Amino acid sequence: MNAAAGRPSFASGAVTLVTGNLAARALTLLLIPVVTRLFPPDAFGVFAAFDALLTLLGAICHLRYPMAVFPARKRGHVRALVLLSLLVSLGASLLVGLAVAFFHAPLADMLGMADHPGVLVFLAPALFLGAASFTLLQLATRERRFAGMAGARIGSTTVERGVGIGLGLLGRGTAGSLIWGRMAGHAASIAILATRPSHSLWPVLTAPGTWLRLGRVAREYRSFALYSPSALLHQGGMALPPLILAMQFSPAVAGLYALCRSVLREPINLLGDALARAMYAEISDKIRAHQPIAPFVGKFTGYALDLILAPMAVAAVTAGPLFAFVFGEQWRPAAPYVALLAGFWTLTFLSRPLSCLFDVLHRLRHRAVFDTALFAAGLAGLLLGALFGGPLWAVGCYALAGSLVLLARIAWLTAQARTPVSVFLRGLILKTLAALPVTAAGWGLAQWTGGAALLAGITGILVLHYAALLFFNPSLKQQIMVMIP
Repeated sequence: MNAAAGRPSFASGAVTLVTGNLAARALTLLLIPVVTRLFPPDAFGVFAAFDALLTLLGAICHLRYPMAVFPARKRGHVRALVLLSLLVSLGASLLVGLAVAFFHAPLADMLGMADHPGVLVFLAPALFLGAASFTLLQLATRERRFAGMAGARIGSTTVERGVGIGLGLLGRGTAGSLIWGRMAGHAASIAILATRPSHSLWPVLTAPGTWLRLGRVAREYRSFALYSPSALLHQGGMALPPLILAMQFSPAVAGLYALCRSVLREPINLLGDALARAMYAEISDKIRAHQPIAPFVGKFTGYALDLILAPMAVAAVTAGPLFAFVFGEQWRPAAPYVALLAGFWTLTFLSRPLSCLFDVLHRLRHRAVFDTALFAAGLAGLLLGALFGGPLWAVGCYALAGSLVLLARIAWLTAQARTPVSVFLRGLILKTLAALPVTAAGWGLAQWTGGAALLAGITGILVLHYAALLFFNPSLKQQIMVMIP
């Protein structure tokens, strides 16, 4: 009997995985208004700074050995890599725990958590749980356990939000409650991925020779460890702002920024990932068929601008009353951050699918250059803005510096696809002008209405805008169906 007979096809498994990711992200978005009413900006900011620190450490604590699990050639190597990743992560977590134990007070003061020193105690266990979850996810990816991966994603999000909201309802509206939720979510993911009867982690840890192979496997796959700094740069560019804002100003400022980032990032990631998958597949097919990719890249960029510009512009001019209605009055001061970040996240959205050109055109070194530039520009913008002004200056300089790097990245990638850069720039200008009427209508609504009426009005404006786009450009609907499989 064929060994793969009982295994679901790749297409059906991929649909299951995508559906799970969509459900988890939708659940995250839907529950944000509940979280913001239970936790004040101060608690949200401490958690955001903690999470940023966790992201930076998590990018390198396993030395990227989990990334070698998928391409490993032998089953014995896979088991050894999983064990090696867990042991390296455990060692790194213990070192972090020792650093916190010996330098607890100065670290809390330096990170802007002097009033919340207890949260650093959770850093080491949260780091190990996150690394272990990531390692097992890589193993599940290799084994094509799509249903398990989708279940882990949904289970992790459900448990994390459930624990955090539950503690908030009990009157524990602190950063510690959100951190407990995060750790519980990672634990749920580990439980789902590691303890299913047919995929238990125990054989991996006890297989004959696994422990003896550790040194040899560590040497053979050391290239993954050597590129750990690049992973830090890639993650650091997006993770730094809450940490810097908490250090330079206050956790409350970091909390306001973190909410804006979550509100803008989740829908962009949701749609951007779909666009990236579609673009990767289409361009790969064209290159294999020796067809030019320039026309497709030019049209793709134009349609992506049609999708993103109007909602981002409307969000920028209506954020104040909209945030007060959806998230609570205490979050109204977050509105200026939305206006400052709207352009940056628009370019991030465009850059995400275009970045597949780094892979299909074999320009991986250039990706590292742009990642480094984005990290350095963002850090410099934050620090200079904080030095010469307040938090709005810091976020504004960060957004401006990052936007310039992203513009250069997009222009370079379109040029590599043999698409004239002028096509992209002309499309950006014209489509921005086309979004001005919608933006003006949204601004007018924000001045004269509020609450549910404002939300309904914005929804109506955007529906009319997209209906007009489809009417005047009938090919847009067909292209969107290709872009979002």
